[in-house]
Parts: sequence; C-alpha cells; structure tokens
Amino acid sequence: MPTSRTRKKHLQEFAAVVAEIRQEAKEKGLDKMTMREINAIVTEVRREKDPLYGQVHRVSLTLSERIYRHTKAAAEAEGGSFSDYVRQALAERLDKNISKQPSPKTTKAIAESTEKFKSGRYEP
Repeated sequence: MPTSRTRKKHLQEFAAVVAEIRQEAKEKGLDKMTMREINAIVTEVRREKDPLYGQVHRVSLTLSERIYRHTKAAAEAEGGSFSDYVRQALAERLDKNISKQPSPKTTKAIAESTEKFKSGRYEP
C-alpha cells in the first residue's frame, strides 16, 4: 500500500500532467469546444475503428412454446416489453459467454442442422 508521501507525489505528478494537457488544449483552441463538436469527433473516431458502428444488426431467435410463455410472463411481471426483455437477456448472455466455447447443446443443435453439408459435422 502506498504511503501518504508516495500518494502525494503521484498526485502532484498527475496535477502537472493535467496542467500540461490543459495548456496544450488552450494553445490549440480545443478548450472552447462544445459538447456537440466533441461528440462528433468521438463518433468519427469510433466509425474509423469499427466500420459497423451505429448500424442495426438483426438476430432471429426460435423459442419453444414453454420458453416463450416463461419469458413473456417474466417481462410482464417486470413491467417491460417482451422484445426488450429478450434483447437484454441476449446481450447479457453474449457478454457473459463471448470468450467461451459453445455449450454442448448448442454444438449438437448446430451439428444436427449441418447434416446436409459435405462434412455433416460442426467443429467449434
């Protein structure tokens, strides 16, 4: 754990860096930018990094009748819409499992749906 002297030293260094950044911004005239101008630059940079930024992506889901009824009841109980509830659940699921391999059920479902392909199998 840093001591109070070390912490104070780091805060002074940080303050000096912030002062330099402010001075540089003032010299370039960037200290007078409106939020609209800042947001436009941020959006431009994001588009450069991700060509799909801001585009709509469509996803199709097929739910069993049981899961549909359960999801609809849960959405109504929370006072939200069914589609918003599904979107939120899907986003949470994707964020949670983005780096994981597909589950055995998912792999089996994909394998069964690819039987007509030449290899007839799916390998994650």
